[in-house]
Amino acid sequence: MSRPAVGLVGVMAALTALVGVGTALPQDDPAEAAAPPPVPVVGATVLCADVAPDGDGRTTRLVAGAPGDPAGQSGAAGSATATPLQGGAPAPLALAAPGAVAVALTDAADALVVASEGAPAAGLVVERVTRGDGGAARGLAGERCSAAATDLWFAGGATRVGEATTLTLANPDPAPAIVDVAVLTRTGPADARAGEGLVVPAQGRLSVPLADLAPDRDGLALHVVATRGRVAGSVLHTRLDGRVPQGVEAVPRALPPAEELVVPGVPRGAGERTLLLTNPGPDPALASVALTTTQGQVAPPALAALEVPAGATLPVDLPLPDVDAAVAVSSPGAPLLAVVRVVDDGSGGVRELAYAAAAEPLAGPALVDAAGPGASAVTLHLAAPQGDAAVVLTPLAAPGAAAP
Repeated sequence: MSRPAVGLVGVMAALTALVGVGTALPQDDPAEAAAPPPVPVVGATVLCADVAPDGDGRTTRLVAGAPGDPAGQSGAAGSATATPLQGGAPAPLALAAPGAVAVALTDAADALVVASEGAPAAGLVVERVTRGDGGAARGLAGERCSAAATDLWFAGGATRVGEATTLTLANPDPAPAIVDVAVLTRTGPADARAGEGLVVPAQGRLSVPLADLAPDRDGLALHVVATRGRVAGSVLHTRLDGRVPQGVEAVPRALPPAEELVVPGVPRGAGERTLLLTNPGPDPALASVALTTTQGQVAPPALAALEVPAGATLPVDLPLPDVDAAVAVSSPGAPLLAVVRVVDDGSGGVRELAYAAAAEPLAGPALVDAAGPGASAVTLHLAAPQGDAAVVLTPLAAPGAAAP
């Protein structure tokens, strides 16, 4: 999917700014008034596991920012560096809070460790966007980098003819990590034995073609559990029609299964807009879907009672030809995963693939990457499914750029 093109934008919640569902605390809440002041953040580290489409003319861009901090560190100085996981000199990032930096990287062949100290560590956000101008992976693919963890979920991808999906795991620690990878699909769980006991080398990476774990399947959802150590993960989905590229995208890291989920930022347009609901539980789940649009909220009767089979993914076509939407999923008593797959029909000259993932509500500062290649249009989608909300948008200039 096309990426934004101009700068960076800080989003500050004024009341309850939502890209999901949330409720603000009353301003005179006595518990809030008596709470101790927040403790300043002194450091943060995130890992960009790998988004590197294998194509000619490949370029990768790292975007890092710190939109602000409720502990009052907004104007303080700090430092940040980006270091290749498997060796190499750290690249300093001129990062301040509030502020942002965009760094063009010529070598996308390794995972990156982004470490920050001082004020920028509070609210550190890092995204990695790779553009392939040729080969099978022509297009844009982007990931939000995250801290290494022991439990990861991803929703999206396929291994049918013409589609390839690869899981890359990165281990930042000086000892090997051992992980189990379980794959759910449209037709049920894949054989779990192929994904058990995978070893991610110390301060290294492991790439796993998902065709090895779940061949000829679609509607993939992954559960990665580190039984020893911790890892960061990245999933890349590539589509081909013969030799013609049909889009490439990083499958987003998913929120853990939940009974209430909101997928914001689903764009209008011709082509596929498919909600993928995955049920990791042992029993069938009953889900309902509502849409929040610029015309208000609507609950299509056809989406009021969807049965999601146990251990499987249910694809649901969304009726969104002329409106942008946020998609709310409710499944009482049965936690689900939710993601929307977007495939443009190519009528505009470009056929691209993208995913919109379920997101938590905004409850404070957030950073939106609005920088990218070309002259792409930039649209910020905000949704408030449970009532009015207010936000403050603050443009942040990259170093060397004119002030917004």
